[in-house]
Amino acid sequence: MAARFASKMRCMVSSMSLECWKAFFEIGGVIVLFLTFVSGAGVVLTSTRINARQAQKLKQFDRDLTGAKMELGRQQERAAEADERASTIEAGNLQLRTDLENATAESSRRQAELEKEQEKTALAQKEAAQAQLALKQYVDLVAKRAGPRYLDVKRFLESLRGKPKGSAELWYKADDTEAYLFALQIRRWLGPGAEADGAGWDVPEPKPIPPQGGDPRIPTNAPSDIRHGDSTGLTLRAKNLPKGFGENTAAAALRDALAFGREGGGAIIMLGDSTLPDDHFIIVIGQKQ
Repeated sequence: MAARFASKMRCMVSSMSLECWKAFFEIGGVIVLFLTFVSGAGVVLTSTRINARQAQKLKQFDRDLTGAKMELGRQQERAAEADERASTIEAGNLQLRTDLENATAESSRRQAELEKEQEKTALAQKEAAQAQLALKQYVDLVAKRAGPRYLDVKRFLESLRGKPKGSAELWYKADDTEAYLFALQIRRWLGPGAEADGAGWDVPEPKPIPPQGGDPRIPTNAPSDIRHGDSTGLTLRAKNLPKGFGENTAAAALRDALAFGREGGGAIIMLGDSTLPDDHFIIVIGQKQ
């Protein structure tokens, strides 16, 4: 074929006859056909490779899409689980908030009850303290009444300090030890005292209440302390009785000293006795009331 092609080319070169032109066109057709074949083969091969690459890419895309779908599914599952956990946590928080509110309300209620109980306890303690104080005062009063009479020396001397002085006789109920001891105590502090620490009055030794005399209106067979004016345990007889408190007289000073400086016993009876000299007094000490 190559020889034929070369011969035809020589013929064309030597002379351009019809046969040469025919050969030329035949050769051109062959060449065109060859090129067409080559082009078609190239197109087929190229298309095949392109299709193979596209198929590979399509497969890779499908795999990537499948993986993405699977990852999306897993993410959706995780999201669902997260939503479920969030819902559970929210429900737990709601229950916790409800429990906390209930606990707070219960705590407030119990605190209010505790405050009421504390108020009741404080009131009971106050009432108990008042009752104990009243009981103590009563016991002290009973003890004073049950015990012997005695002087509050400081108050007794304070009532007499700086006031006019006089003289006094002390009469006590016979055979009454308590009355006799009380009379001795009055003499101790109303008189000069053991170490010149008394009020400085003239007070002789106490003596029993005279069995005779006294108020003629009272039967003679009545006890001598009653006939001489002692019906409460202590009587002060004087010529001139004080008219009120604050008088600067010996009678007022002695009355105040016996009234405010004495512990135990009843009230003091004041009796006028015109037979007594001025600023001379008789203190009748009867049985303790």
